[in-house]
Amino acid sequence: MFTPYQDAGLFLSSLREFGFHIVIASHRVKEALDATARWLQANNLVFDEIHLSYDKTVLFDACWGVVDDSPFTLYKAKKAAIVSRLSYLQS
Repeated sequence: MFTPYQDAGLFLSSLREFGFHIVIASHRVKEALDATARWLQANNLVFDEIHLSYDKTVLFDACWGVVDDSPFTLYKAKKAAIVSRLSYLQS
């Protein structure tokens, strides 16, 4: 079973405390929605909504910041003048 990044729970909780709307976006098929929600909840990761698709950039119009491990998504965020941060994969 995969585990979340070490500080993911604290990071998301901090965003929530500051009033951010948290959208978890993942390159998964829509049929994985329930499994994704269960995994997030089992790992105590707070969120407001889940977006599953192969194009996360559709969320950029209503987005202030992006944290992602995809250089492509971060490149697109930078081009759209969105604050972005690379999240490294765990080993």
